[in-house]
Amino acid sequence: MVVPDVVALGMQVLFVGFNPGMRSRETRHHFARPSSRLWKTLDGAGFTPCVLRPAEESRLLEHGIDLTNLVDRPTPSADELTSEELRAGARRLRRLASRYRPGWVVILGLLP
Repeated sequence: MVVPDVVALGMQVLFVGFNPGMRSRETRHHFARPSSRLWKTLDGAGFTPCVLRPAEESRLLEHGIDLTNLVDRPTPSADELTSEELRAGARRLRRLASRYRPGWVVILGLLP
């Protein structure tokens, strides 16, 4: 995987991005762009006790949070993903959720 999943059994929430961006590809960390709002949002919503950095993504497990991508292929924009990639990603997500059994699955982002 370009950006490894952050997953473990017994987590409360599985957050799912569409796919890694180019910065995430370079760093091998989820939501690695400096402008990413995920880390501030997780803190502001009370999921984490502080704003984590992408390199600290494994600490999400301490707070009951998993993190993955629907599609592994990095692109500058999620609208570059094909329907076939999204369908395959949905099947992979179904298997991942069945295995790790999070209480909630949250899809992050919007496709045009």
